[in-house]
Amino acid sequence: MRCVNIGAGLDSLDNGRIRWYDIDLPDVISIRRELLPEKERVDYIACDALEEAWTEQVMREGRPLVVIMEGLLIYLEEEDVKALFELVYSKFPDATLILEILSDRTAGKTGMTKSNGEPGAGKSLRSSTSTLNSSRRRT
Repeated sequence: MRCVNIGAGLDSLDNGRIRWYDIDLPDVISIRRELLPEKERVDYIACDALEEAWTEQVMREGRPLVVIMEGLLIYLEEEDVKALFELVYSKFPDATLILEILSDRTAGKTGMTKSNGEPGAGKSLRSSTSTLNSSRRRT
């Protein structure tokens, strides 16, 4: 089993048994390395999750894959959410996705996003899921 945590931040979800990839922006990975040194089964990948580069490192192994996006989608624009879903699906069509999403109403109340009542991550997720489902039916 392999797990990719996109937008890992300072999460320490590793269960000590599986191959783990933590992906985040270079500044975040730098801080992560200082506070949480990498282990033998864990790789830190410093890059933008929307760039294809990280997928090459993860694709080296053929074991089942779980992709976690926890606390990430709320910060992305709709087009970026779609692009990320398309990237994950195109490279890992059999992956299991674990997502954390908030409704537009809840996201707007946090004051941490641009949502504030405007369509946001929830709409993006629905749109992206519909797009991916349509793509799967065509193939």
